Parts: sequence; structure tokens; C-alpha cells
Amino acid sequence: MAKKKKFTKTERREQRLRKARQWVLTYEGSHIVRAYRKHFKVDPICAIRDLEEIGAISPEKLANLKAAESARLEQKRKERERKQRQELFDRFPDSDNTFMYIAGYTSGGVPYGTTWAEMGLNPYEIPEDYDFYGGADVMPEPEHLLSSEQVELLFDYLTEQLDKHGCDNSLKFTVEWLNDQGFKPASADSVIEEIKKMGGYCDCEVIYNCYEDYDLA
Repeated sequence: MAKKKKFTKTERREQRLRKARQWVLTYEGSHIVRAYRKHFKVDPICAIRDLEEIGAISPEKLANLKAAESARLEQKRKERERKQRQELFDRFPDSDNTFMYIAGYTSGGVPYGTTWAEMGLNPYEIPEDYDFYGGADVMPEPEHLLSSEQVELLFDYLTEQLDKHGCDNSLKFTVEWLNDQGFKPASADSVIEEIKKMGGYCDCEVIYNCYEDYDLA
């Protein structure tokens, strides 16, 4: 039996655009980007680019959509930065805006210790020789239970299965893929739990809700 050809991302996009040009002719709703995402199982940026490519949305609406998506991504970036700042504060638990290290308090409750100024630093500034990220130049990206390669394989599998069978509002194909890959039940359950935390409560949501957390944007 001949091995089925695996299409590249470019080939899959070309196929999707051909189908999209036919799909858009029959679409009668008022939320075309949302409908496109659900129908073709793609993320918001991909949907906007595809619809722009086939001329399905006006330049004015396109600008508004891009602005809205940029605002959403900016909010997500700010939330990541807030978490990073919180992690920084957590690494200096005995500090305040004056003292880098609070050794103790006087009987009147006044802190004493080593000040940021004495260290030649601004409040919560990281010393040059402080190994804050374990030798990395930037804060490490969060680790996931699936590797980047596994995520790519999972998304390819889901795209193929959803194109054939559609989504039944379950994680049937995600679980099927995990089983096929030899994940033990406990490990598979952990992956499913992680995916749900990203907003993937069914197979199609795994694709268009989890892509950013898996760094596939």
C-alpha cells in the first residue's frame, strides 16, 4: 500500500485557500473571521491573512480586525510581563523600594539592611553578575509536556482528522493521537489537563485556542 503523501504547510495553505474561495461564496453570517476559524481550524491571524488573500473583507474592516488582534496580543504580552515582574519580586522576598535585602527591623518597626543604592542599583534592578535565569539571557519560555515537534505532529493530525470528520465537541482525536504515540494513561491525562488550561476543550479548540501557548503563532 502506497504511503500517503504528507503536504507541506505551503501546500496545505494553497489547498485551504482554494476551498476558502468557494466557502466564502456561500457564507451569509456576520462574523466571518470566527466562522472561518471554526470551519478551517486555524488561528485568528491565519484567518485574517487568508480572508485578506482571497479579498473576502474590505480594507476598512481588515484594518479594524488587525487592530483588534494586535490589541489582544498586546494585552497578552502585558500579562506575560506582569508575571515576569511578579517572579522578580518573588526572587527578592526580603526587599522593598529602599532595601535590596532587609536584615531585620528595629523595635519601632523600621527596616534595616543593604540598600539598593549601596549596591549601585535601582530598586529591583538585577545585578550584572546575578544568574537570574540560570545562564540564559532572557526569561525561559514555559515548558510544556509536549515538545515542539510533538505539537506540530498533533496539529497536523487534528487538521487531517477534522477535515475528514469534523469536530464532535470532544477531544476524541487528541486522545487518539496521544494513544497512538504511546503515552501512558497518566501522562496522556496530564497533557489533556494542560491543553484544557489553554482553552482546548474539544479538538478544534486545541488548534485555534492553544497555538499561542504552544508558540505556533
